Amino acid sequence: MEEEAETEEQQRFSYQQRLKAAVHYTVGCLCEEVALDKEMQFSKQTIAAISELTFRQCENFAKDLETFARHAKRTTINTEDVKLLARRSNSLGCQEGRAAAGFERSSCQPTRCCCPPASCCCCSLGPRPPPPCPWRAAPLAQTARKQQE
Repeated sequence: MEEEAETEEQQRFSYQQRLKAAVHYTVGCLCEEVALDKEMQFSKQTIAAISELTFRQCENFAKDLETFARHAKRTTINTEDVKLLARRSNSLGCQEGRAAAGFERSSCQPTRCCCPPASCCCCSLGPRPPPPCPWRAAPLAQTARKQQE
């Protein structure tokens, strides 16, 4: 019994290491593209740090998606869970993306939910303003800098 558990743990560790290697490779490729485009360099330590952060964030997203599906008494993650993740995560969305994912702009609440609002962990937070759109903030900041010069 112990040997089976140990073998399973080794397989899980091996699989996780392969996933990390794939993320590291992909991040390295993306950094190469950005480096060529922006004429800059990324150190190996920077690429490794970005890779580790990306992997951890994906793990957190996966756990959240599992929790949302379990909360809705489902065993399969579906698009509603991804929409809730987008609502919950500041790093995943600007207003346009949230609206396209099925959220109202004004309240950033899901348009449909499986639970009564008073009992639902995802809806009881109440309305909250969406974070500023990072894609719109960058051009505005550049315009402001040019005006100051």
